[in-house]
Formats: sequence, C-alpha cells, structure tokens
Amino acid sequence: MPALLNDYIAEGGAGTAIVDEAGAVGWRLLGERVNRWIALLRDRGLGEGDRLACVLGNRRETFEVLLACLHSGITVVPINWHLTDPEIAYIVSDSGSKALVVEPSYADTAGRAVARSTGECTTLLVTGSMAESGFEAVEPLLALMSAAEPEGQTCGATMLYTSGTTGAPKGVVNGLFVVGAPFSRVAKLTRYAHVVLDVPSRERCLLDGPWYHSSQLFFSLLGLLLGSTLVIRRSFDPESTLDIIDRERITAAHLVPTQFIRLLRLPAEVRERFSGASLGRVWHGGGPCSPDVKRRMIDWWGPVLTEYYGATEGGAVTLTGSRDWLAHPGSVGKAVPPNEIVILGEDGTPQPPGATGQVFVRRAKGQSFSYHNAPEKTRSAHLEPGTFTFGDVGHLDEDGFLYLTGRAQDMIVSGGVNVYPAEIEAVLINHPAVQDVAVIGVPDDEFGERVAAVVEVTADAPEDLFAVLDPFCRKSLAGFKTPRSYHVIPRLPREATGKLRKDVLRKSFAAIGIERPDIAHPATFADGVPHAEFARRRETEPVAWTPEPLLTRHSSAGSTTQRGSGYWAVTRYDDVYSVSRRPEEFSSAAKGAFLPDPRTPGDLKQTRQLLVSMDGPEHVRIRRLVATVFTPKSVRGLSDSIAGHARRLVEKVTDGAEFDAVADFAAELPLLVLCDLLGFPPEDRHLLYRWSNALVGFDDPEFGSGDVEAYRRTFAEAFAYAMKLGLNRRETPTDDLISRLVNAEFDGKRLSDREFCSFWLLLVVAGNETTRHLISGSLEALVNNPAERDRLVSGEVPVATAVDELIRWVTPIMQFRRTAVRDTEIAGQPVAEGDKVVVYYTSANRDPAVFTDPDRLDLGRDPNPHLSFGIGPHFCLGAHLARLEMATLLTELLPHLSRLRLTGPVTRLESNFVNGAKSMPARFG
Repeated sequence: MPALLNDYIAEGGAGTAIVDEAGAVGWRLLGERVNRWIALLRDRGLGEGDRLACVLGNRRETFEVLLACLHSGITVVPINWHLTDPEIAYIVSDSGSKALVVEPSYADTAGRAVARSTGECTTLLVTGSMAESGFEAVEPLLALMSAAEPEGQTCGATMLYTSGTTGAPKGVVNGLFVVGAPFSRVAKLTRYAHVVLDVPSRERCLLDGPWYHSSQLFFSLLGLLLGSTLVIRRSFDPESTLDIIDRERITAAHLVPTQFIRLLRLPAEVRERFSGASLGRVWHGGGPCSPDVKRRMIDWWGPVLTEYYGATEGGAVTLTGSRDWLAHPGSVGKAVPPNEIVILGEDGTPQPPGATGQVFVRRAKGQSFSYHNAPEKTRSAHLEPGTFTFGDVGHLDEDGFLYLTGRAQDMIVSGGVNVYPAEIEAVLINHPAVQDVAVIGVPDDEFGERVAAVVEVTADAPEDLFAVLDPFCRKSLAGFKTPRSYHVIPRLPREATGKLRKDVLRKSFAAIGIERPDIAHPATFADGVPHAEFARRRETEPVAWTPEPLLTRHSSAGSTTQRGSGYWAVTRYDDVYSVSRRPEEFSSAAKGAFLPDPRTPGDLKQTRQLLVSMDGPEHVRIRRLVATVFTPKSVRGLSDSIAGHARRLVEKVTDGAEFDAVADFAAELPLLVLCDLLGFPPEDRHLLYRWSNALVGFDDPEFGSGDVEAYRRTFAEAFAYAMKLGLNRRETPTDDLISRLVNAEFDGKRLSDREFCSFWLLLVVAGNETTRHLISGSLEALVNNPAERDRLVSGEVPVATAVDELIRWVTPIMQFRRTAVRDTEIAGQPVAEGDKVVVYYTSANRDPAVFTDPDRLDLGRDPNPHLSFGIGPHFCLGAHLARLEMATLLTELLPHLSRLRLTGPVTRLESNFVNGAKSMPARFG
C-alpha cells in the first residue's frame, strides 16, 4: 500500500477517507487507486525528479494524483482551473511538466495550452472513461494497472505558482515536501502540523475552497495524512456550507474572510438553523479580516476561529485562537516555531513594539524558499539566508502579537503621509451598502496620490454613494485617510481564494482624472480608431471594466438619455481569442452580440433572430442552411461576375474626375455582388445602401441620429422587402441564395418568416458594410503608405498576402459583445454571471505579442493570424467572399494605383462598432 496511508489501511481500511460530490471512498480503496496511479505514471516514464501539472477541480481524483506523486518522487504543479490556455501554457512550459492531468470540463482549454507550450509535456490524461481533446481517458488505463503495493516508493513534492501580481507567475519551492526524502521526514512534518498548527488527526475536515491554493491544499492534505476524513466541496455556496458542516459533522475547516462575509449576509432564518456543534476549529487567512466581521463570526460560531499569517512561500508563520484574538483584536497572532517575526524600518533597522515597518520572518535553522527559474526574485525576497518577507507592512505589540497594516506595494503616499488601505477597508466593509471594497491610490497632481475606494454595492445601495459613505468614514478615520472618490464595479477582482488583485485595480483606475479616449462612445471614432488608447489598455489593463456614456435617444414621445450597464473591455489578442472560443461561458444569445443593451424584451427577441446573436444548436441549424454557399469552392464560382463588376467600376473612376471613394466605388462592388447572390434587381441596391447606413449608423448624426422609431421603421421596411422577395422565390424558385433560404430544410424544418427576414437582413448589412469599409479603408491606407503601395504595384508582394494585411489594418468590425452565463475569469480577472464582455478585434490585431511592429502596414506580412473575421463558432461566413472581392478589385486597380490621390478630408462614421468612412473625395491623376 502507499507508505503514507499504511496505518489507516492496516486498521481495516473500511473507514471513510474521502467524500466528494460523487460519493465516498474508504482507505483501502483509496490505497488501491493510488497504487494504480503510481503504476500508470511509471508506465508513462515518469519518475523521481519529474513534474506533473494538474488542471483539476475539487474532487477525489485530485488527491489520488497528489498521493501517487508524493509516493513516486514526482512534483505536482497545481494549476488554477480558471486560467486561459496561454496562461496554462506558460506554467506547463516554465515548470517543465512532462505530464498534464485534467478533468473533462477543462480538457479543451488545456489541450490548446499544450499546443502552445514548449517543452516535453507528452503524457496527457483526462479523468473519466472518455477521451477528450487529445487527452487519454484515465479509467480504462487504471483498470489495466496493478493495485499491488509498488516497490521503490520515494517522496515527491509540490510546486505552486504565485498569482503573478507583480509579473509572470513563479513556481514556489518551499521545502515542505522534498523530492527523494525519506518518508520519516513527512511523518515529522505531520506531527508538527498536528502539535503546533492543530491540524486534526482522525477527525472530519472540510475542503470548501480551491485546492490549488496553498492553504487549502496543505491543511486538507496534511489532515488526510493524519487519518482525517476529507469532505470535498466542488465550489463554495454559503447556505450549502452550513448544511454540510452539520450533516457531515465537520470538525475542522479552512475558510477565507470573503466567505465569512457571505455567510453573515445569509437570511437570519438560514443562520439560525445552523448548529455547528461538531466544529472544533476553523482556520482562516488569505487576506485581512475586518475585526467587526470576525467578532460577528465568533459571536455566531463560538471561539473556534484560528487565524494565521503566512504565504505559499513560507507556510503559516503565526497563529492566534479566538480567545487570544479577543484580547488582541486585529492581530494575526504570535510567531510559531521555528519562526521569529522581525519588523524593519525603511533604513533596515529593527523597530520597537508599536512601530510600523516591513514584516520579515526569521527561521533559526535558515530554512527558506526559492522561486523556480527566478533567482533575482528569490534574492529580492530575502534579507539574508533564512530571513525573508512576504511583502507586508505591520507592527508587533508588547506581547509579540503581529498586526498587519497592509501590503508594502499597496501603501498610499498622499502628501508625504503613509496611508494603509486595510484600515480604510475595515471601516467601509461594515456599511450596509457595501458588498465588498478595495482601497487604492490614484494619481493626484497636488498630493502625488489620493485615496480612492472601489466598491461592490448591494442591490439597494443609494445612487449618491459619496454622500453616504463620506460621513460614515469620517466617524472612524482621520480626514487624510478618508476616500476622496468612490467607484462602483460589478465585482472586485478576487481570486477564488479570496485574494484581492489590487494590481488589476491599480491598472484599471490609473487614469482617474486623466483624459482618455472613451472607447465606449461612438463619437470617439469620428476621428479614427484610438489605437494609442488600445495599446495602453493592452499593456496596463487588458481586461478592464469600462463605463458606458450617456447617450441621447429620440422618438415621438421626446428625447431620453440612456446609459448602458458597463462592460469588460477585452483588448489583448490571446484573451479575445480565448473568450471567442468559450461559447459555453460567453454567450452571444443571452443579450445579443451588440454592445448596446436591448431596450425592450421585444428588441432582444428580434436581436436573437440574427445569426450573430445565436448560440448552440440554433446557431448551427441556421448556419448550415447557407454555409455551402460561402465555401472557398462556391465563392470561386462567383469569380467571373465579381471580376466583371470590378473592371467596370475601375473604368468608371479612373478617368481623372473626382469621385467619392466610398459611395461611388467601395460601396458599389459589394452591393452588386449581393444583387447577384441574393437575386434582386441591381437598381434596388440603393435601398440596401440606405438601410445599412441607417442601422449601422444609428448613433451617427447624419445616418441615424439616435432615432429609435426611424431605426424600427428601417427594420420594418427591409423586412417587408425581404418577405415579398421570399414569397416570390417560394412560388418561383431560381438558383439564387434567396431561393435556397426560403425552401431549405434542416431536420425537417424550414426557416420561419421572421428567421428568413432576419438572416436576409444580416447578409445585406454584413455583406455590404464589412467589404465597403474594407475597400475604402484599404484605399486610404495605400495612399498614406506609398512605399507599401509601390511594393504591391511592382509585384514584390502577392495580392493575396496584401489583402490579409489590409484586412488586419482596417478591421472593419471592431468588436462584438458576449455575456457571461456563469461566474468565470478572463486572464485572472473575475467576471460575474450576467456581465457584459466586449472583445475588441481592432485591438487584438495590433497586439505586439502576436504581430511584429503591429502599427506598421506591411503588405508582405506572413503569417498573418488576424482576428478581423472573428474566431470560433462565429467565424465570419462571408470571409472567403470578402477576400475574393478585395483581391479582385486590387488586381484591377494595380495599373492605376500609383495615381490615386485623396482630394479632401475623410469623414468618418460615429460608430463604436464599425470602422468606416462616410465619404472620401479622391481622384486618379
């Protein structure tokens, strides 16, 4: 049997070892499962000194893998299951993991991560009986392995990665478990955990937070190694937590302060049902706990709370029980052996009791930690061998109890005075309107920094927060500590462990008081795409909460002003790619694919008739009806007619007379192609042009002017035209796309009239707008970049390559909206269910992490993985057609291109959706 479990198996093995949401498993069966895992890992060539990464949730198999590695000399690398594929790829590569074990829910993301990673991660395993995304199913493999006791067992280890608040995440090598060490060393560790830290032996422990966090992992794993039953919860729900503590007779648990707050906010009748009679201790850490919150928890649960101060790097270094804490409120306890707490001033000298300074931990035997592949980061955390800091600021009292004031990196210096955010947060969290709070410093010309509070508010919070919270704070805080501003966001960027990502907040709010282009306002884009602002966002706040502007809407009832709900702006390439590939988390249908929120339920219903605002089976059904029309082979069949249109257009505008490069040229080709494709008279193309301008240009003062009734009239007029056309093709079908649409069946069903009209209108608008603005934007780019134009004219670069670069450069559709349908995360930023998420292709296409010198037009750029047509299930149906139209037109223009001049200012569309010009005076000659 596995050496570390022998005692409990030898006692009969029938007792319960682990309980998760799939059921219970006894010690003997757990031992056999661990043996099979050991055999499987050895069979795949893993052994002492190797590393194995895990993207697993809170489940029994996670601890089977952990225990197998701890008996095989393998280092386990836990990975946060919320991470995106590039983030997972970084950890797999940096750690040098040779194997990756995942569960089915994360297999797709993990598979993409492996494809991006470097190194030799070749063993890919997924829990369950079915293979997923290139990962082999574990259960059939385990069934082939022996359950007998493996020979040559040797101690493994763990390497957890920091959250990367000051740069890329780093693996922590903390020496808790040591590869190749005798198991007697582990026995000494578990005795220390039991005697000094009060980790329970042969009791019932609850894991109710993500296992990949160090405190949750070690308190649960060490309890298991001490013979305690481990009850595992998949995710935290406050009411369910109370139920399971009573039902499972839990004696020990680990929670974080944010969980306390959510428990305390349960309805009184729910809290009163809770007994908690079995609880003996509840550890908490992972962030500062407001003294008021802690008192209320002790009043409710009794003196069972044990607070610690520590970190992944050094484990728990202080402890305080409830009774000691009540005598020293606000403290995180006294040092536990072999640790000593030292407070050092800015000059590096030890500080007396009561004096604030940076907190250092000193260990008598010089035991310490290091960061994997990061010697400089390791050195910066150490004062000398065995003396290190976690980066906190605080002081000791006369009795040796430690009080934390905050993080050194979080301290605000306002007018030369040090202000510690934790003190202010502890006051604000007690106001009934405040759900959660973070205090940060923001730039101030006079004082250097000023205090700002970023808050989540309750549903009944007053609109004027400042009027309520300012006097509330002044009752407890000096004036210089009181926030000068309050900023509401839907959710603070906390990790599942409760750790607050203030680095994310500081980036998001660094521009307070600084004029920045408002990427949410349509008028911003009348001067062109603010690429400098997108570059700043990619660098400093790639996933940032973005308030929406107040916009005026008109109708016969008068004018009203509306402000959208705000959204997460996603600006980096990898994050845009990731969100687009996760339709199960980010829905197009929930609230539609367009940035403005639907004004009425009827508007939302109408929006959902559009292909771009569909999800899942419905999206697949509609798309398949027409997908074959837009395949490369089908599109090539249009080549001759497109070439004829292009030739006639070029002949028309190259006679030396001035023309509008938008209306007279760029708009004409896609409109004529649409007439061919959809089978309506060419003379009606002016209708398509007008409808398209009115719908896409809704916010533009010339085209739509925010007139809601005119917008709806346009829809009605376009639908009436489509219905008439559709009825004609049902009676007299031809070989055009309209006939195909109205008569096609999928699973025995035809399109409804509304579905047909909606899809027809989407084809008209998308087929016109995207290509029109691609052509006009390309002409402008070629005129403004004559050296690149000359490369194209001379034949130095192929037309096809140039077309893709022009598509990247222009990015006609700048963004699409998604809605989070469950709590999730984008690049470490928590996103709540219901939050609006906007992916900016126009920013992703200028990301220097993907494109060399991205702000330079390079018609020879190859490869060119731009996202102008989107990615994932909503990849643009008309991409091949748009490329063909652009390539054909460029080919016809090549003999004349060098003579093209712009003869007047370009007027641009006021739209935050389409990057387009309204007029562009030009002449050849």
